[in-house]
Amino acid sequence: MSDEKKLQAEEFLTKAQNILSTDVRFIKGIGPNVAQHLYKKGIFKVEDLIFSIPKAYENRGNIKKISELQEGEKAAVIGRIKFSSEVITPNGRKMWKIILSDDSGNLECVWFSWTEYIDLFKEGNEVCVFGTVKFFRKTPQMYHPKIVKSQDISKLKLGKIVPVYTISDPVDSSMTARAIRKVIEQVGDYIFSFVPKSIEEKNQIMPLKEAILKVHIPEKYAQSLDEIEQAKKRIIFEEIFRTQLALLLKRKYVIDKKAQQFFVSDSLLSFFFSTLPFKLTSAQLRVIEEIRKDLEKPNPMYRLLQGDVGSGKTLVAFVACLICSAAGYQSVVMAPTEILANQLYQNFVNFGKPLGLKIGIITGSTRTSERKELYEALQKGYINSLVGTHALIYDDNINFKNLGLVVIDEQHRFGVLQRISLINKGKEYSPHILVMTATPIPRTVALTVWGDLDISVIDEMPPERKGVRTKVYYENEMHIVWNEIQRELIEGGKIFIVYPLLKESEKIDLPSAEKMYKVISEKFSSWGVGLIHGKMPGDKKAEVIKDFAEGKIRILVSTTVIEVGIDVPDATMIVIEHAERFGLSQIHQLRGRVGRKDKEGKCILVIPDKISENSEKRIRILEKENNGFKISEEDLNIRGPGEILGIKQHGANELKVEYIKDLKLISFAREIAKSIANQDVIEHNDEKILFEKIVDKFLSDKIPFTMSG
Repeated sequence: MSDEKKLQAEEFLTKAQNILSTDVRFIKGIGPNVAQHLYKKGIFKVEDLIFSIPKAYENRGNIKKISELQEGEKAAVIGRIKFSSEVITPNGRKMWKIILSDDSGNLECVWFSWTEYIDLFKEGNEVCVFGTVKFFRKTPQMYHPKIVKSQDISKLKLGKIVPVYTISDPVDSSMTARAIRKVIEQVGDYIFSFVPKSIEEKNQIMPLKEAILKVHIPEKYAQSLDEIEQAKKRIIFEEIFRTQLALLLKRKYVIDKKAQQFFVSDSLLSFFFSTLPFKLTSAQLRVIEEIRKDLEKPNPMYRLLQGDVGSGKTLVAFVACLICSAAGYQSVVMAPTEILANQLYQNFVNFGKPLGLKIGIITGSTRTSERKELYEALQKGYINSLVGTHALIYDDNINFKNLGLVVIDEQHRFGVLQRISLINKGKEYSPHILVMTATPIPRTVALTVWGDLDISVIDEMPPERKGVRTKVYYENEMHIVWNEIQRELIEGGKIFIVYPLLKESEKIDLPSAEKMYKVISEKFSSWGVGLIHGKMPGDKKAEVIKDFAEGKIRILVSTTVIEVGIDVPDATMIVIEHAERFGLSQIHQLRGRVGRKDKEGKCILVIPDKISENSEKRIRILEKENNGFKISEEDLNIRGPGEILGIKQHGANELKVEYIKDLKLISFAREIAKSIANQDVIEHNDEKILFEKIVDKFLSDKIPFTMSG
């Protein structure tokens, strides 16, 4: 590539970067009002808009007479409005109705939520409507159709394939469509792929710009729905490829870094295992061996440890810290909440006693005098393992003598920069990293979001755990639920009762934890009832949990704060009201709070009397399935990866489409990214220089973050 060409490439990429990162409100023809609408959909930049794949497509047929309409077809009808108004049904429900007529009959257009069409169109207006035909008592109807004035019929694009961006709101959808078209018209020349052109041609990959045009303007650029489907996959491929490339380039960078090698004798591990009151599962032993081999290497371990609730991850993490201590190095364990940090600390203290290990803890509640002692002990190397919360990151006085291992529990609950701050507390050598999650993650999500990590899975539960039996009840069966709670209390059980809201809401008609705490306190006054939620101070939460653990209170009313880190092993029952409001993986996490000892746990899920067939079917999966990985696969299929991960995360939110389901596509994108990251596969020198400039300009700021977990 000549100097002139290099300069041209540099100028093009700089301009493309500026344009693609432009706030949508500054795009000509969009403005602040439409921008606010887009912000609510998670669309902030030009690039976000381009990569917003439509929810569906309509293949719009020709205009029909009302008398020709057939059940289930999509059709357009021209007629005059006879009636337009809000209607109250016999059961008191509001609906909005426009009745259209032509010379062959009447058509009812119905909305179950307010539509601006009621104000836009008046009786006597000639209009064209488009929608799906239903029949009610032999009368043709369309639910939530699109409407335009008859002279604007071209806007309906009849006879063409039209993208739909919001299924339930045609106005919303058309607003998004107009915004995307405006953007593509103005910036189309700056849409380019990170995949080098020769690699595209060799692997028969559709050019990215062509795919975007087919997806967003199909009536002009696509011949069929099948062609659009291929174009959608190409856009998804691009996003997965970019994520994988960033992960793999950083992985390559980390492999070149140096870490201390830790060796441990079989006899020490055997002695430690002999001090335990239980036998390790074969899955725990397998994972410990994987970690042990990593720690023997001169490069940093970077491993994700997955395990279902109660599978024994804490013990595995302790063994990693033990290996580090045996080599004369220190370890740090970071937990997302003070409750979880205290429980990890107690477990580590109990495990470490026979070995003489010194365990420290620091949280937001640690007193100043205790902190000073801790700082000195850490710097002198007297503390083998330090357990803590965010305080570990923000306290600049925390300095280790020789940090060799960082363990991050429930890692998706920490921000990327927070994790990097902790890792950087290592000195000349890079510390080994072990990140843990109790949320079983489907293989497709793990490959996409954590494609740079080595993954260990504890896929076996301790034999002494009897598991949890789950039963679903309707709201009108609450008397049965109250009886079940009474019976459990009489038998000596401890019960969690979980609600989706802390306080009552005017917008959402759901029971709240605060309101139901009062009801339950009266109903079961002789048993002791407590309330816990995320807004309580840490010491107050700890006090309530202590009372529950000691049996001073036998019912704990809660929000989802108990999902992570509340460990009361003899809790026996959990009741989750309005279970349809939760993801399957989240419910699985919640029910993992019970049945942790040798007694079978009970989980009761309460759902509304009126619930959609799909929602009920989803919840009833939990009656049959106890395997967290299978449940997370179902959650992925139904609700997307956001629910699996719990909180939007770097890597997850980079994928603006929620199609992390196609293992074949992910594997293909990963292989292409791997071939480029690890080998010299770009044959043309001009392409190689261009690719390096693309990485430098668009990925270099992301690469340091990806390896932080």
